[in-house]
Amino acid sequence: MKTLAEMVGERVEKSCPECGVGHRLIVRQNSHTLDYFLGCSNYPKCKYTEEIPEAWLMREQGQAAFWD
Repeated sequence: MKTLAEMVGERVEKSCPECGVGHRLIVRQNSHTLDYFLGCSNYPKCKYTEEIPEAWLMREQGQAAFWD
């Protein structure tokens, strides 16, 4: 499994809820805080973002989520 750092710039299997089909969410990293987040592939026209799923963060820290 890739780390979040390795996934930056990759599209995930979720469409943007604001733009709809055709625009996927992409793993991005905030250049100031270095936090990871999901952002719309249609940026800068669409500025939709959401947090990285908790299960991904737990895997990043070497922990397995109880539902995995």
